[in-house]
Amino acid sequence: MKKVLVTGDYLHDSGETAFIMNSFGKIKSEQVQFDAAIVSGSKEMVAELELKGWHAFIFPAANRHPLAHWRAWQQFFKQHAAEYEAIHFNYSAMWNFLPVYFAKKYGIPVITMHSHNTFFGTAGSSLQIKVLTSLHYLGKKLICRYWANQFLAASKEAAEWLFTPQIIQQQRYKIVRNGINLDKFAYNEEVRQHVRQEQGWTDRRVYANVGVFEPRKNHQFSLAIFRELVRKDDTALLVLVGDGPLQAEVKQQVETFGLSDNVIFLGVRRDLERLYQGFDALLFPSVHEGLSLVFVEGQAAGLEIFPSAQIPLDRYIKTIVHPISLTQSPGQWAKQIESQFATVQQRKAPIDQLRELGYDQAQTVATIQALYSEE
Repeated sequence: MKKVLVTGDYLHDSGETAFIMNSFGKIKSEQVQFDAAIVSGSKEMVAELELKGWHAFIFPAANRHPLAHWRAWQQFFKQHAAEYEAIHFNYSAMWNFLPVYFAKKYGIPVITMHSHNTFFGTAGSSLQIKVLTSLHYLGKKLICRYWANQFLAASKEAAEWLFTPQIIQQQRYKIVRNGINLDKFAYNEEVRQHVRQEQGWTDRRVYANVGVFEPRKNHQFSLAIFRELVRKDDTALLVLVGDGPLQAEVKQQVETFGLSDNVIFLGVRRDLERLYQGFDALLFPSVHEGLSLVFVEGQAAGLEIFPSAQIPLDRYIKTIVHPISLTQSPGQWAKQIESQFATVQQRKAPIDQLRELGYDQAQTVATIQALYSEE
């Protein structure tokens, strides 16, 4: 049996983790055994992974304890490299290139780099970003030229961020779309009515933003847009789903804007497929994304979606996705959103269209399985 080590943060509110569990986690095969390299230092998913038959190895987080992180990887490969035919690195940037070097040094035959973002996954000071950028481009060259032999990305933009121009020009990478269980998220009018009654949202337009509270998600701009929307409709609601380091700052901004009666913080939720039914629209002014799972899920639920034009959107349903440039002011965003709602017709679930665009979980699972199945 082939053994494959899959790196990831393995956090319940992580899009990267959702991708791993939606793809690798759905593969049931006697040909391949997946194990988890948990690079966040967290134990929160260990029990869940072990129930799937995965072994879980925990590494100190590189952004907090880099030396301990690198030592742990070197020690791991000294002990376990001979057990694995492949390692699948799920990465947002190449600055942390030593684990890839160790994988090559200790003889892992197949080293896959999988790009999930178009910028660094976490924030930092201007000096930190400058240092990380230099290391990122060094890591790019070393990994793409000498160490890795398979290259995957969530979008073309994510590929261009993580891989060298040579990899891009020679088309040595493959796009693996973030497939989901489309039927699970499909719009359901009956569920919508139940959710809106439960939450007290009846007769109110409900906007939402789903994601970790980090600078790249641009929550402050979402609030600025929403403040403009409330000036036209003081019954409107903004539901914020997620957690993260900037949550307290965002809550303070809500108070400063006088929006406490219009903004709801729901924290991390495990019932997004139900909540989507109760929403009317997603505000999505992210600064950086690879290709968001929330973006795909929202389309399956038939939501009106307003993403920033700067993030990768790849293929999408043009009748419900309305990109707006981040160079536009919050007032201009609000005006376009209001204008779009004036033309909205009956809400539908474009499941067949999304399947044709490649967002069916089964397609993603088949792609990943084909990478590592025995010849």
